[in-house]
Amino acid sequence: MSKKKSTAQSVTLEQKRKIMLQPCKTRAECKAWIKYFLGLDLPDFTVSRHADTNPLEVVWQIYDICVNKNNPNNIQELLYVASRGSGKTLGAAIAEFMILLHDQRDIAHVGAIMQQAERAYEYIQQFCVAPNVKAIIDPPGVPESQKILQKNTMSKSVFEVNGQKCAMEILPTTMKALNGVHCSLVSCDELDTLQGEGIKAIKEVAGMLDTKKGKKPLRIGISTRKSRSGLMNEMMENAVNKRGERVRWIRCWTALEFTEKCTDERSGTVPTNYWLNVEKGEVLSEEQYGRLESSKQKDYLFETTMYDKCKTCPVAVFCRGDAKKQASTSNMLKSIEELNQKILGEGYDWAASQLFNLKPSSEGIIFREFEEKTHVKE
Repeated sequence: MSKKKSTAQSVTLEQKRKIMLQPCKTRAECKAWIKYFLGLDLPDFTVSRHADTNPLEVVWQIYDICVNKNNPNNIQELLYVASRGSGKTLGAAIAEFMILLHDQRDIAHVGAIMQQAERAYEYIQQFCVAPNVKAIIDPPGVPESQKILQKNTMSKSVFEVNGQKCAMEILPTTMKALNGVHCSLVSCDELDTLQGEGIKAIKEVAGMLDTKKGKKPLRIGISTRKSRSGLMNEMMENAVNKRGERVRWIRCWTALEFTEKCTDERSGTVPTNYWLNVEKGEVLSEEQYGRLESSKQKDYLFETTMYDKCKTCPVAVFCRGDAKKQASTSNMLKSIEELNQKILGEGYDWAASQLFNLKPSSEGIIFREFEEKTHVKE
C-alpha cells in the first residue's frame, strides 16, 4: 500500500467535515473540492475562439462572487450562454450546492418549465448522497436537528451550517410560484424556452432578489441561444441600457469546451489555408476559392490555423483548428464524432446558434435577412 493511499484512508470523518465546510479561496481549490466530494471532473479549459469561459470557470465565477465577495464590477446579473449538452444546469447546481455549504444563502432555481428546475434539483439530491458527502451532512443515528441536511422534500432542501439555516428551492416560471419568494441567489434555467405567462412571470425574479443576512443578491440566467425572437437573444442584445450602462454580464462557452482534443490523425499535421462559409458549412481550398465569381467570394472567411484533413470535418467551419488546443483531461469530454453527428443531423444554422452561440437561429423565419434594428423605422 502506498503512503499516499494510507494517508487518505487515515483522514477522520471530522477532518473531512472540516475540509468540506472550508470555503475555497482559489479556482484550483474549487476544482479539487468538486472532484473529491462530488466525484466530478468538470472541463476547465476555454477552447473555442467563440468562447470566453468554460464549465469549471462558470462555477468558480458564481462561487467567487457569492462566497469570497470578489465582485469588483459590482455584477448583479450574470447571463451564461452555452451549447446544448455542455453542462449548463449541472454547473449551476454545483455552484448552488457549494454556496449553500460555504455561504448559507437561500437559493431559488427557476425553470422555464418545472421539469427543467427538477433536473437541477436531481443533481442536488445526487450530491447529497455522494459517498464523501452523505456521511457528513446526513449521518445515520444522528437526530435530525443535529444534521447539516435538516429537511429534504420533493422541491426544497433545508441545511443548517455553522448555526445558520439556508434553503434550496425549485420553482416553475409562473406568476403564482415566483410571487412571495425572497432569496439572495436566483438561477433562471433555459430562459430561451419561456413562452406566454412565463415571459411575464420572469419579471417577478427582480422582486424575489433580496439582500439577506448581509449577502448581496445575484441573478443567474443560463440558456442556449435559440431563436431570434427568444428571450435569451433579447437579453443579450439589451445587456447595455440606453444610458450606456451594463445591466448584465454575458459569458459564453461552446460545444468545443465539452469536446475532446482533436488528434493529429483526424486533423492532419500540414498547416493549410482555407476559405470558409459558415452559413453553408463550406470549406474551400485556395484553388476552389479562386474559381468563384468575385461576387460570391465576399461570403467566405480566410483561415490560416487549420490542417490538411480539416476540410472533410463537419465542425471545421466553427472549430477552425481550435479543438487541437483542448488541454482539459476531464472524463466528461465528448467525442468529436458525436459533435459532428449533431451538426450533420441538425444543420449548420442550428449548430451556429445552439452549439457555438454565433447568432440566433433563423429556423422557421420567413425573412431570414430581416433585422428589426436595421429594417424597422421608429
